[in-house]
Parts: sequence; structure tokens; C-alpha cells
Amino acid sequence: MIECKLSIDLPSQETNRTSSLFEWVGSLFGSKPDLRSGQEQLTVSGNSLLEGLYGALRDNGVEDAIALLVDKKVIYHDKEGHRRDLRLMAVAAQESGVMDKNFKEMHLVMSTEHVGLNVLVDVKIRSLNTLGEPEVQILLSGRPEVLTAGKDENPASYAERVRAFAADPHQLEALRLTLDSFAARLADAARRHLPVVHVDHRPAHIQLLRPDKASLTAMNGTQAGEGGASLRDVPARAGRAGGDVYGTYYYDPYWDLTNYLMWSTLLHSHHHTSVVYVDRTGSEVPAGGGDTGGVHVGEGGVSVDSSAIESAPDSGVDWGGSETSDSWGGSDTSDAGGWGGSDTGGDSGWGAGDAGGGDAGGGDAGGGSSCGSSCGGGCGGGGD
Repeated sequence: MIECKLSIDLPSQETNRTSSLFEWVGSLFGSKPDLRSGQEQLTVSGNSLLEGLYGALRDNGVEDAIALLVDKKVIYHDKEGHRRDLRLMAVAAQESGVMDKNFKEMHLVMSTEHVGLNVLVDVKIRSLNTLGEPEVQILLSGRPEVLTAGKDENPASYAERVRAFAADPHQLEALRLTLDSFAARLADAARRHLPVVHVDHRPAHIQLLRPDKASLTAMNGTQAGEGGASLRDVPARAGRAGGDVYGTYYYDPYWDLTNYLMWSTLLHSHHHTSVVYVDRTGSEVPAGGGDTGGVHVGEGGVSVDSSAIESAPDSGVDWGGSETSDSWGGSDTSDAGGWGGSDTGGDSGWGAGDAGGGDAGGGDAGGGSSCGSSCGGGCGGGGD
């Protein structure tokens, strides 16, 4: 919904590649081949990096942990909704011993509530990168708390409330600036706790999924009492998260409807200049497309005309196979579904059996911003 990105450069050094046979032979005769690899290796230890991240997050009140993975091995996974469990994550990382060794990829996922926003903090670190690329990427994804459907709120009253919110240029812009300010403070904290070389802060923007056949199909039949986001057991596959990072980790059965209501309202508004419309690949697309009059929201539920579904853009996503992510951060080495991957020794799901997490097994949703149980649900925005 509201997205922001920080890219952080840390100390690194360029690596050399192995010389070829011909280059080696040539070197015997005085040739000096250029062995620069075009890649750079992070020179900050894993333990120092984690400690710095912990400090930057704590400084900004981000202490609700969702998961920590190192080289696709699950070190911590909170499925019970522990509040302020950053310490539990730190203990799990220390006890695992993985940070005493070199790592290739690290993935840290946190959540927090901040001035009217539910914020997902998604941190990805790669130790080996193309020369000049940042080692740390922090994605901030916020969903306004006001868009959460009440437990007994019927779709018609919810739609009226969402449309009024979207039509007000001041409320949405205020929340966009709130996330932008939060990102700036997080960047400042990173400078205090990490040996930062450079931080690139991309301004926050409002991002909506252009409704497609999949999202309209998922909306059809939505009834009262289905609202409220809950934490997924495993992240959604690319293209099934509803157009934002938040939906990758949280499932909201109302989100397809929410996204549609926001889109259809903003489509006719010229007040919001920071709105980006995307398809399921994350590519920016024109805002229009489809039949905005084919969706009917009443007190009893939502119905979508077949003509509206047919005229909507295709999702462009392969809906076969597992509903969950097949890799944690874009790596092509994973062949198992869900968190983790082939390196974890597990099949689908979170993978490694030695995941820490302070009794983070299964169970019902607890309280707090990192709480929730797994949800199924249909395809589309908040869905698969």
C-alpha cells in the first residue's frame, strides 16, 4: 500500500576471479591478466551486522520479530505472535552459531505499529554483490490501520468508509509522509549502529495493484466478518501478495476488496500525485483497465459481474504449483517451497527443523503486530 526503500552500502572489497588456463600459461611468460571479478565482498562480520541492525531497529521501536533466515536456514520464526521478541531472535541467532561463519544471504523480517500504520520491515543482506550494488536492502511496507475491516462490519459500510478515506487527499498523504519520516529515522539509526558508507532513501509512495481477473474473482462472494490480517506460516509466492511487500507475509481476506475500492476511488481523483499502479510482477502499469461498474458491494456481500472479470487484465502469473514462496529472497538455488529452501533439508514450509523462536511452533493468533495464524484463502491481493 505505502512503500518505501532504503539501500545501504557497507564496507566491502573487490574480489578476484580465478585465472583461466590460458591466463595462467600467459602469466608464466610475463603476462598480467586482469583478474578483477566485478564483484565485491562484504567485510563486516555477520555478528556485527546483526548487532547493528538490532540497535537501529530498537531505536525506532521495531521489536516484533517475524523471522530470521541465514543462507535459507530458518534461525527464528515467530508463529505465536510474541510481542517485543527481538531479544528472542537475538538469542536464537547466538545459539545457532551460524553467524560465527561466513554467510551468503541473510533475511530479517520485522513488524511494528507506527502512527496509524501497520508496518512490515523486510531486510535483505547479501555478502557478495556486483561492484557498486548496496549490500543491504530494507523494504518498508505500511497498510493504514483505518483500512482494517471491523469484525462485524458489513461490506457496504466498509466500502463507504474506505472510499471516504481514499477521497480525502490529506489522510493518505499524511500517512505517506509518516512512513517516509520513519524511513529517514531508520536510516539515521543505521548510520549510528553500522559502518555505513552510503544510504539511499527512496521517497515513500502509494502503491496499488491494478485489479485483474484473479483479484476480481477472489472478491466475488466476500462476506461480512472476513476482515483482519493474520501472519502467514510462509510467505506468498511472487505475484500472489496483492501488490505490496506487506501482503507477502500477511493474509487479509478483505484486501482484494480494499485494493479495488482504493483503486476505483483514486482513479477519478487528481489529488494524489504519489500513487503508483503495478501488476503482479511489480511492474508499473497504467491505472485504467477493466469495468469499474461491474462490482456490487452490499450489506450481505460482494458480487462481481462476469463481464467485469472477463474485461479485466490477465494476472500474468502462473497459478500452478505451491501457493507459497519458493525462495526467500530471489535466489535461484532453492527448490523447496516456502521459507528456507534446498539448503534447509526440509520440503515445503519453513524448512530446517532446528528453527529457534522461543516456543514458536504453531497455535492460534496471539496479539500484536507480528501475531496471527496461517490463512488460506483465494488468489489475489491479500490472498495467495
